[in-house]
Amino acid sequence: MKGGRALHVAVWSLLLLITMGQAAAAQQDGPIVLRVATHINDPELVEPQIEIMRRFEDLHPGVKIEVWYTDSNNYQDQLLAQYLGGIGPDVATILRPYFASYIAAGLIQPLDRFIEADPDFSLDSVIPSLMYSGMYKGSVYGFPVYNGPAQLFYNQDAFIDRGVAEPPEYIAQNAWDWDTFVEVAKKMTYDTNGDGRPDVCGYDGYATWDAGWVPFIRAAGGDIIGLDGRSWLNRPESIQGLEFLNNLNVVHQVTRNPGHGGCSYAVGGTAMRIRWQTTAFIEKNLIQAFNLEVALNPAGPAGYAHLAGGVPVTVSRHTQHPEIAYEFAKWLATESGLWKVRGGPPLTFAELRSEEYRSTLQLFENWILFERAIIEGDPRPEPQFGVVEHDAMNRILYDVMITPVINGQVAVRTAMEEAHRLLSDLLEAETAREGG
Repeated sequence: MKGGRALHVAVWSLLLLITMGQAAAAQQDGPIVLRVATHINDPELVEPQIEIMRRFEDLHPGVKIEVWYTDSNNYQDQLLAQYLGGIGPDVATILRPYFASYIAAGLIQPLDRFIEADPDFSLDSVIPSLMYSGMYKGSVYGFPVYNGPAQLFYNQDAFIDRGVAEPPEYIAQNAWDWDTFVEVAKKMTYDTNGDGRPDVCGYDGYATWDAGWVPFIRAAGGDIIGLDGRSWLNRPESIQGLEFLNNLNVVHQVTRNPGHGGCSYAVGGTAMRIRWQTTAFIEKNLIQAFNLEVALNPAGPAGYAHLAGGVPVTVSRHTQHPEIAYEFAKWLATESGLWKVRGGPPLTFAELRSEEYRSTLQLFENWILFERAIIEGDPRPEPQFGVVEHDAMNRILYDVMITPVINGQVAVRTAMEEAHRLLSDLLEAETAREGG
C-alpha cells in the first residue's frame, strides 16, 4: 500500500479501450515470442534472473522469452505506458498495491480455467498465505514470486548480555503473547552510559510501513478491510490493535520510533524489530555489531499475525499465446527456482520443505520459525483495493491515521474513526463506479 500515482477509472477505461483496439491478431511465423515484464532492483540480480527465465525455452522448444525490466520505482509507470501504447507484455509481475486495479480494468485475465484443465498443478500444492497475493474475489489471477513474510527479528547478543530469555524460548512454551512482549521489551530497554536516556530500546516501533502496524490490528481480530469489503477501522478489535502498538511508546516507553530515538539499530541499539525475510538475510551477513536471530510477532488476542505474500506473475488478457503464457507464469513461480536468486520462501509446499531450501535458512538458529510465520495464524498481504485513487487511500491510512498518532497529535480511537469515515466513502465510491 505504498504511495503511488492515482489510478482513476477514466484512465483505466481508456487504457482498456486502446489496448483492445491495438492488440495484434495476426499470427507470426517462426518461434513464439513471449514478452515478460518484471522489476529488478539489484544490478547483480539482472543476469541471473534473466538466465532463469530463459530456461523456459529449453523446456518449450519453439518459444523465445524476451525480458523487459526496470527498478520498482519506475516499473509501474513504464509498464502502464507499454499498455497504453498497445505493446503490453504477455506476462508481467504486478506490484501488490496495483494488482486489483489491473483486474478491474480488464488488463489481466483469470487463470482458473487453465488451472482446472491442468493435470500437473493443484492449488493444494501451494502455500495459501502466499497464493493469496495472486487471488482476487475468489479467482486466481497470478502466481506469486519474490515471496516473503515480514516477522520479528532480535539482537541475540543483547538478550544474552542482559540475561533475558529469548523470544523463541517463549514461543516454544506458547507464551509469546502481547503481555510477555511488553515485559521483555521493558527488560531490553536500558541505559548503558548513565546519561538517563536508553541506548538500547526494546522494540523498534512503527511508522507508515504496513508490516509494522497491520499485523498488530489483525492479531487483535481486526483489519483495515473486512471480508465484507467494508472498512473495519472503527471496530473495537482494530482500535485495540493500534492502541497496543502505540502504547509501547506512550505508556511503556520501550520504542525507538516513535520514542527515545537514540537507539541505533545498526550498532545493536534495538533489541527487536520487524523485517522482511530477505532483508534479514542480508543484514545477517552485513551487520557485524550483533547477531541477528529470528522470532515471530507476538500473538495478540486473535493469535499470531504476519504480513506475508508475494508479487503475482500475471497473464495479459490480450496475449496471443494465453496457454503458453499461463505455463510460463506457473513455471516461474513453482518450478524455476527463482527463489534461489531473489530469496524468500518458494510458493510450493514441496520446495518449502525441501532440504535445498531449508539448508539456506539454517544461517539462523530457529529457522523453522520462517515457515511458521507463513503457515500459522493470520499471514496475509496488505488489504486489496480495486480501482481506487491510491494517493487518496494512502492519505487516509498514513496522513489521517498513522502519522498523527505517531506524532501524538490525536488519540488512536479518534484517528481511526476519522480514517474509517473517509475509507468508507472511498470504498462506497468504488463500489458505485464498478456497479455503473
